[in-house]
Amino acid sequence: MARVAYRNADINLMARMMRAEADGEGKQGMLYVGNVIVNHAVANCTDFNDLRTIEQVIFHVQGGNYSFEAVQKGNMFYQRAKESERRLARKNLEYWRTTLQNMPFGTLTHMRHVLQHGTTSLLQGNLNSIVFMNLQLERVIVFIVDD
Repeated sequence: MARVAYRNADINLMARMMRAEADGEGKQGMLYVGNVIVNHAVANCTDFNDLRTIEQVIFHVQGGNYSFEAVQKGNMFYQRAKESERRLARKNLEYWRTTLQNMPFGTLTHMRHVLQHGTTSLLQGNLNSIVFMNLQLERVIVFIVDD
């Protein structure tokens, strides 16, 4: 069962956004962006209550700005998606989600996506660790940051 309902057009839209937001960060970075998009669509919190489709998530406006900068500023977003990017988008829509097992240990490369766009809220932060609570699954995830 898919994580969120989607149409064929959503696969292309999501693939384009994943590439535009994480082009230099490889497949893993693109999967993280895709995870954020799906999380917004399934989130049960006030920030994302009215978002239920991939299209609504990608074109969502908060505080006068698009949630995803690439909508306004990204030429890459408006280019056709490649088949490899569509496969990654399908993977996100069907089953893939960020876990400690697939998160690179000791880096915060993709944490800005979690903070800016994820269905998470920052609970506590210090120099050695950042703790997030997943609002939907009601569990705590701890990312250890080594200096």
